[in-house]
Amino acid sequence: MKILFFCTKFPSSIGGMQKSNYEIVKAIKELGHKVFVLTIKTDQGDKDFDKNQNFSVERLDKSKKGSYYNLFKRISFFFRFYIKLIKKIKIFNPDKIIVADYFTRNIIGLFPISYKKDIIVITSVPGIKKVRNNMLLTGIRNLIIKNCYRKANQVICVSESTKKSLYDYYGQDLFKDKKINIVYRTLDEEYFNNPKKEQGINWIKDKYDIDQSKKIILSVSRMEKEKGIDNVLKVLKRFKLEVGDDFKYIVVGDGNYLDVLKEQTNELGINEEVIFTGRIDFDKVIHFYDLCDIFILPSRRETSESFGRVFAEASARGKPVIANRSGGVVEVVQDKETGFLVDPNNLDEIFSKLKIMYQNEDLCKKLGKKGMKFVRKNFTKEQLKNKIRTILSS
Repeated sequence: MKILFFCTKFPSSIGGMQKSNYEIVKAIKELGHKVFVLTIKTDQGDKDFDKNQNFSVERLDKSKKGSYYNLFKRISFFFRFYIKLIKKIKIFNPDKIIVADYFTRNIIGLFPISYKKDIIVITSVPGIKKVRNNMLLTGIRNLIIKNCYRKANQVICVSESTKKSLYDYYGQDLFKDKKINIVYRTLDEEYFNNPKKEQGINWIKDKYDIDQSKKIILSVSRMEKEKGIDNVLKVLKRFKLEVGDDFKYIVVGDGNYLDVLKEQTNELGINEEVIFTGRIDFDKVIHFYDLCDIFILPSRRETSESFGRVFAEASARGKPVIANRSGGVVEVVQDKETGFLVDPNNLDEIFSKLKIMYQNEDLCKKLGKKGMKFVRKNFTKEQLKNKIRTILSS
């Protein structure tokens, strides 16, 4: 079977959706199908990444840096991506097309596709998106997305929460003749099988000059306001005054909010306690999980987190987590069993749960052990392959 995987979120760029799409493509390939990925250039090591894959990848240049967010350049890119899709359908003649993110759903929904075979749509956060408070444009955009779902034969949701949101936003009638599949995101095999590597941990300690006695609090995320790292910083200012400063808060990731967070750290007077690493390669992130004592990310995304891969990754390495009490995260983190769920806007609650973990090493070990068992049971590569096999055979 030939599968065309159509997306904008794909490695070598970093993010939960990028990892998820990559894992699905690898699962399709391992099931013996021919897969072709049509995506965009990211200028982050694409060539090196692509040449090491056993499937074909074609990338469309989204033109000059930053122009993606310019209205006219974006419209131009939109049309070029559509034309590239049509050409690839004619050349590759796929048996199924998998549409994997919000931008590509727009293309499928807006333009005519002379394609009579199966279209499978992957949905993470399906929320109704506002266009600068312009209700007319918001309505038009969401009519386009609904049209994409009308064209689909099947829909993949990354959590039960996402499925519920899909029904809430667009109504169940739209999906009455379609199969809705729940396919949780999976983790790299190394998160389950690889033992902790002291060499990797020591590399971090040496690089960032971290004292052996410090407790490590960790966040891994794109640097965006809604991820809630700014609230963690506010909590840590109080934490330093009331509990102590024998800790380091390591923030792994890059993004357009990074400079704001650095400035906030300076204003709060906690520069000595906070380390911003910037972008870290995929294969090195696992060492940060192994190093940390507590993982925290109280995201306050308007449409909530659809899954919460980083919480599963931390749990897989035996670490207790503090997460937002919303969206698909509640399907990844079991409150008081594998970590604590909090209101991301309640600084007192975040402080309280962090303090409990910080001062109770036995509790952290207990939560981490249960978290490791939970993710090994629910988010494995074999489970993903079995789900994809069933979907493709439908």
